[in-house]
Amino acid sequence: MKRTQNQAEQIKRARRFRLIAIPLLALILLLALVLFKKLYLDKPSSYEKNGKVLEGPYLVTRIADGDTFYIKRKGEVVKVRLIGVDAPESVAPEF
Repeated sequence: MKRTQNQAEQIKRARRFRLIAIPLLALILLLALVLFKKLYLDKPSSYEKNGKVLEGPYLVTRIADGDTFYIKRKGEVVKVRLIGVDAPESVAPEF
């Protein structure tokens, strides 16, 4: 089947577009991934920001509920809350 000159030009433009668009899209995705990693995954924890890195092990003295417990550190009892943990509270009616 013979193509018209207009169809041949459209095919050439589509190929050129793909040759530019696919690598450009890959580059944009790569830059977005690097930026996401830099902004969200490389952040130090709040303890590291303040220079208060906890090094253990520490003795757990009491468990309050699913996301809160107490440890003994340098002779004093310290409350530890786990942020982002979906755990039932000890006052939940099913307990």
